[in-house]
Amino acid sequence: MSTVPLPRPALAGAVVVGYDGRPPADAALAWAAGEASATRRPLVMVHVLTMTPMMAGPGLAGLATLTAPAVGDTVQRTTVQRAAAQVAERLPQLTVERLEVRGDPAVELADLSRGAHVLVVGSRGTGIARAVPSAQVGTRIVAQVTCPAVVVPTSHPGRIRRGVLAGISVRTSTPEVLDRAFSHADLHDLPLTVVHATQDTLRASDEDRRRWIGEAVSGHRARHPNVRVEIRLAAGRPARTLLGLAERMDLVVVGQHAAGSTNPLGHVRGSIVDRSPCPVMVVPPPTPGP
Repeated sequence: MSTVPLPRPALAGAVVVGYDGRPPADAALAWAAGEASATRRPLVMVHVLTMTPMMAGPGLAGLATLTAPAVGDTVQRTTVQRAAAQVAERLPQLTVERLEVRGDPAVELADLSRGAHVLVVGSRGTGIARAVPSAQVGTRIVAQVTCPAVVVPTSHPGRIRRGVLAGISVRTSTPEVLDRAFSHADLHDLPLTVVHATQDTLRASDEDRRRWIGEAVSGHRARHPNVRVEIRLAAGRPARTLLGLAERMDLVVVGQHAAGSTNPLGHVRGSIVDRSPCPVMVVPPPTPGP
């Protein structure tokens, strides 16, 4: 297991997880380690140190606010090192790397994850940083990343899970969502449920919607013939529909809104990320070529 600093190229194709030792981050680390092991990719633990403002002394009015390392950095660093060692001991075949950076967790993780296979974070924000303006760091991150991002809530032992749930719509990156959903279901031998929920049922009949979904999944079914697929049509709010089904799912996969939206994540995805009882993967649209 290597230590900091980690060369930037090692992040390409890796499973990257934001970690600070708190319970939400522990859940994220467990999910990320399992995914890295299953996909045979390196696991990179990123520890983001925040900066806290210092009070300016007399006569310093108008000068830039000073900053200093947040109290407890050394303790957090030791916690991260211990967690990395435990993962390496539990999964000896797994390459575990650590990277330490300083700044805004959402910004730093989104930037570092460029080219990564997936970025994994804990829910409710506290899994990454102590003081961030947004109450939901996970929502901020998944709205910015250019690779798929998974937000993992604190686990609920004993719940019966029923596979992967993919929520699709004409406004999101449906091919990319289905690609990740089918791949995850195939890799982990899980059934896949593909859902299209809408409040506007007058524009398209159920027959038209089912035909569109069938065409959307046909190529993925051919590439993943062992995946059991169920198609569901729902009338109502997409977020409410997906959250209701997420209660019994291993993973929910949704897409960002099309590039150029004033809110890339969108209300539906933000609601799901904030409130889902199971991990949520948000898949961005493909990056435009030069």
